[in-house]
Amino acid sequence: MRLIIVDLTNGLLFDEDTKVARAGAGDVLRALSRQYRLVAFLDTSRTGLELRGRLEEAGLGGFFEMVSTSADLGGGLSPSVVDSLTAGFGIPAGHVAVISNQGDVVDTLQMAGVVALLAEPDRPLSDLPEALAWLTAVSSG
Repeated sequence: MRLIIVDLTNGLLFDEDTKVARAGAGDVLRALSRQYRLVAFLDTSRTGLELRGRLEEAGLGGFFEMVSTSADLGGGLSPSVVDSLTAGFGIPAGHVAVISNQGDVVDTLQMAGVVALLAEPDRPLSDLPEALAWLTAVSSG
């Protein structure tokens, strides 16, 4: 994996309204950004520019090379949106993964051949780097 799309829908890393990061979110993003390029996506009527501002206020904006939303791309996270998000990076589809806490999104992406990791709401965020490393190993071998 070279690029990770982080689906921020449903408050995965921060509360969009209060702009408060979840405990451990900065540490997780710091760990992930050491190995992967990061893209943030949110299914919202706000633009990517507005979302970046909210991420900056939460102390998380600096980790993401790109921030985009469904308002920018015309729909929620789907295989075609993943293609749109990765197009400018020149990274082949097999080197992209998605982290989401939406089971239906993860299922849809996996059925389309996209590597996707379900971030279960009851699991601590600190489990994500290890789970992603495992997923990367399994998907490449």
